[in-house]
Amino acid sequence: MSLCCARQILAFLNYKAHRNYQPSATNLDLIRARLQEGATVDQCRAVIGRKTAKWKGDAKMEEFLRPATLFNRTKFAQYLGELPATAVKEDPDA
Repeated sequence: MSLCCARQILAFLNYKAHRNYQPSATNLDLIRARLQEGATVDQCRAVIGRKTAKWKGDAKMEEFLRPATLFNRTKFAQYLGELPATAVKEDPDA
C-alpha cells in the first residue's frame, strides 16, 4: 500500500490525539503493514477515532495513542473487531 496513505493515517492520528509523531520508517512501516494485510484507510481512521474518543483524557490510557500500540498486528485486529459493523464497510458475502 502506498506510503502516501500511511502518511495520511499518521497525520490523522496526530490530529486526533494532539501528538506529533514523525513520518519515520518505524511509524509508517506499522501502518503500511496493516494496509498490506487488507485494512483500508477508512478502517484505520475508524480505529484511531474510536480509541482517541475512548482514551483521550484518561491519564492511564492516553499514552497508548501511538502507532506502536494502535497498529501492532495483534492489537489492531482486536481494535478493528471492536468497530461497529457499519464502520468496517465490508461486504460479508464477498
